[in-house]
Amino acid sequence: MRRRHILRRGAAALAVGLTAGCAAKADGGSDTPTAAKRQTPAHGDLPALPVEERWSVAGRSVGDAASTDVADADAFEAAVAEGGPAVEKLTKRGKKLELKATPSDAAGRGVVTDVGHVAGAYAALVRSDDSFERVSVALLDGGKKPFGSFQVVTPWAERYVDGEWTATEYGEAVLGTLKTKS
Repeated sequence: MRRRHILRRGAAALAVGLTAGCAAKADGGSDTPTAAKRQTPAHGDLPALPVEERWSVAGRSVGDAASTDVADADAFEAAVAEGGPAVEKLTKRGKKLELKATPSDAAGRGVVTDVGHVAGAYAALVRSDDSFERVSVALLDGGKKPFGSFQVVTPWAERYVDGEWTATEYGEAVLGTLKTKS
């Protein structure tokens, strides 16, 4: 008789313990993750690797291109073409720029270098003229067909220009928008 009493109490305690845990999570307890508020660069949290990360490659290109003086959209076009992808067409649509460009020797340098170069030139433009919202870039293959795209938005360029982000962090944000077609 005593054994049944002990088993019932143990089963009851187990049931209470299991349901108590469920109730704590259901009412919004601390186990529920919070939603991400904004994009945060993560390259600083990575271990040292024996190869150069694409963010570092883009960051180096950002720094090189951002050191030029770019006063307006025409100077931006010239800065992109100087050491970067071949500019096929630059169009102003209100506060937005649309750039069509053919990557420079993609087999040797890679598209990441050109993405960083465009981002750096855009940062130089934002330093002089922050009236634009973004530049949308269409990457063209040799036959003038688009194979990829990316965007650079002004708030990211401003963070880089103001010293809030490093060139690598800025390059990481821009590379996050890179889309290619297979």
